[in-house]
Amino acid sequence: MTDLQSAEGTIVISHGKDGIIRVIGRGFWSEKTVRAYFKEVGRLITQYRSIDTSVRMLIDVADGAVQSSTTTARLNAALSGMQCPGDRIAIVARSTLVKLQSERIGKDLENHRTFRSTAEAEAWLSDRES
Repeated sequence: MTDLQSAEGTIVISHGKDGIIRVIGRGFWSEKTVRAYFKEVGRLITQYRSIDTSVRMLIDVADGAVQSSTTTARLNAALSGMQCPGDRIAIVARSTLVKLQSERIGKDLENHRTFRSTAEAEAWLSDRES
């Protein structure tokens, strides 16, 4: 597990036997935190790709904040550049504003969905048939 913290927010990255990269984001993310996040996620994606052709990622921002336009643009560009066919990215967002921002961030992603609950997101990520 990797715990990235700044004065304004936190990102925790973990992965387990279920094959899902899990990210929990809270608060506002500094530029330094976002850079560290993509370095660690990129490392995990490379590791997963050496075992399987697709990546499953659950990004839980249920307790997150609306991010700055700079952070949003960086997230969109980086996630778009990392994704390959067959990957799935599920975002859990309870706040309407965070949900709308998450949908905008994922607008260029092939297989991205936003959910209100972790259970729904996990079910979608685990279903390799659809």
